[in-house]
Amino acid sequence: MFGLLESDIREINNTLQSFSEIEHGIIFGNRAMVNYKRGSE
Repeated sequence: MFGLLESDIREINNTLQSFSEIEHGIIFGNRAMVNYKRGSE
């Protein structure tokens, strides 16, 4: 998903969940538009 490994997505989610002030995260840029290239952003 979004050119990220499942383990990376889990790590991002776990990190965001550790902050009660954060309600949700947003994927943006080339990854959100799904036209990313390896090593971008």
